[in-house]
Amino acid sequence: AKRFYNEVLGCPEVTFRSPYFLEVPLFGKLFVAVLIDGYRGPPPQRARTVVQEPCFGVETTAVNFRAFVARLQRAGVPYEYVASPDFENGLTCCFCEDPAGHRLYVAA
Repeated sequence: AKRFYNEVLGCPEVTFRSPYFLEVPLFGKLFVAVLIDGYRGPPPQRARTVVQEPCFGVETTAVNFRAFVARLQRAGVPYEYVASPDFENGLTCCFCEDPAGHRLYVAA
């Protein structure tokens, strides 16, 4: 997980508070992931305009969003690119999963 957040997503520092508790800074927000042995979230559903739950969501600038998607592409991480209902105003988002199955929702 640390490699995914540090190297793939480019997060500055990932902190392990215990073997099961991970703090990840992402676009100025703190994402806290808790590992539960054997747990895997429900399978993601294809969503065109709806936030998939459960997920961690963060909004960022268009520049950061494009850089985030580019990092996913370079690393071969599957993601779903979704145009929001307000796409005419320049808003858009994508979903991906970290190696533990935590869903990430990033919007710009």
